[in-house]
Amino acid sequence: MKKFLIKAAILGVCIFPICVSIELLLLIIPNEYSYKRQYVETKGDEIKVLILGNSHNEDGIIPALLGDSTFNMAIEGRYPYYDAVLAERYVPIMKNLKYVIWNLGYNWQYLNYKYSDSVLKHTKISTYRCMYEKYFDIPYPGFHNWSELINSKFNYGERILNYFIGNEAALQVCDSLGEHLYSYKNKLPNWKNVKEEIDVDNSDAKRCFEETLGYMCRIAAVCERCHVRLIVITTPYYKGSLQNFSSRGLAEMQMCVDAMKEFCPTMQYYNYMMDSRFTDDDFVDATHLSDIGAKKFTPILKEDCFPDF
Repeated sequence: MKKFLIKAAILGVCIFPICVSIELLLLIIPNEYSYKRQYVETKGDEIKVLILGNSHNEDGIIPALLGDSTFNMAIEGRYPYYDAVLAERYVPIMKNLKYVIWNLGYNWQYLNYKYSDSVLKHTKISTYRCMYEKYFDIPYPGFHNWSELINSKFNYGERILNYFIGNEAALQVCDSLGEHLYSYKNKLPNWKNVKEEIDVDNSDAKRCFEETLGYMCRIAAVCERCHVRLIVITTPYYKGSLQNFSSRGLAEMQMCVDAMKEFCPTMQYYNYMMDSRFTDDDFVDATHLSDIGAKKFTPILKEDCFPDF
């Protein structure tokens, strides 16, 4: 047993420097998180429209089609906590910022990484926590997830390989304005990927609702304080998914909007969830627009929100 422990210790001593080297190497390899932080921190004064939120905004809004000096800072799977921190960090120092766009989805008022029955519970949660802590310096409350080797499932091995072989195209996941470069193939949307109603009457759900709503109100408050117009949108949903919605869920979405307006009376809300202008080809699943859908949706958003911009 003693010999085994000695060998294990020697192996650990040998592996530890390698792991540290990999973690540090990943810091210099471009990724979506590091690029979007660097862009906002170095070119923030050029931005007039800042898009926050998750994949609904990241994939559904094309910044080049929206208007002058627009940057899409939305990233897949972003929980409102991070949007609140990012808004409080950057909105006050962006001298020419006029608008912030943020998206509200169905049942998101119950989205909390500490809620075991969250509508977005999946294995990527530790990845999101890790990437924001490592590349945005935003740790999640009560957790430390800096190490990608331990926490992240964001293809770090593939990123290292592409870095060493000089495959820059594979490392570039967004264009210069933050638009996702992934090409989604159009397919018949499957409404079943909209999660069923969760039990909103249990104590965890109620706590989750309060915490998440608090983050939403923080976004609204900083925009109001900095005299930046906040535009909240709900992107189009595939028509077949509507059968999973309840009157209670829809009413609570409106409750979130009303609460945010108390902190930001000038806030505008545009709900495209049931917009009949969008057809099968505009979706890749029940809640995400395809490339075709994004090209259709962005001009609509521009006409509604920025007619003179």
